[in-house]
Amino acid sequence: MADYDNTFAKRGRDYKYATETYPTALINEFKTAVSIICSTHPTTVLNIPAACVPLDLYLPSTIKYTCFESNKDFAALTNIQYASLFEIPVPNNSIDAIICLASLHHATHAERQIFYNECMRILTPGGALIIGDVLQDSPQDRWLNIFVNKYNPSGHKGLFWNAADIEHLKSVGFSVDFSTYKYTWDFESHADIIDFSRHLFGLEKISDDVLDDGLREFLKVEKDDTHIDWQLGYFIATKSPEST
Repeated sequence: MADYDNTFAKRGRDYKYATETYPTALINEFKTAVSIICSTHPTTVLNIPAACVPLDLYLPSTIKYTCFESNKDFAALTNIQYASLFEIPVPNNSIDAIICLASLHHATHAERQIFYNECMRILTPGGALIIGDVLQDSPQDRWLNIFVNKYNPSGHKGLFWNAADIEHLKSVGFSVDFSTYKYTWDFESHADIIDFSRHLFGLEKISDDVLDDGLREFLKVEKDDTHIDWQLGYFIATKSPEST
């Protein structure tokens, strides 16, 4: 995942600043993910990559929660244990649900296949790999791969998700359900949107006006808005109950 490594190694502190300065901004995103996780009725949950994705704050206390970060620099910055997506240090058949939220678009299809096989190894029979990520040709795709790619010094070239990804998951042995979920990122003021977006997306070298224009063009955020409309596609990939 070279794109993920390069991006977060360079601007991990900005990303951490955005999520810690505006801790309620992404609540709807996190609660959506947790609702989907809980729909699979797990007793054990693994979150990877987990830095600045504090899903344990929203999960029932009865669920055993484990998390790893797959970028070494970001793991050190956030005090989350490092683990490669390709070699996750948990036993076979030990996790009921794995959540991967808005990060796997930095992996190639070949890298995803390795990760899927590792998930198949550690999931319990009937367990689920849950992937929430940006959909190809969506407003979020264009925002990230056009605007952010242009103005972030590291660029952004996400390999976003489409129907073919269902077939990639099936090829490993999963059965797959897919849905799109829409929600808002909420702020107290429009100025907070600008500050959050500048840091979350690494847009430190552009003016507020250019950033405002980009938000309006790509995400339909007007100058008096205090929210950003967002959406992710969710793939729920279930391991066969008969698997071992």
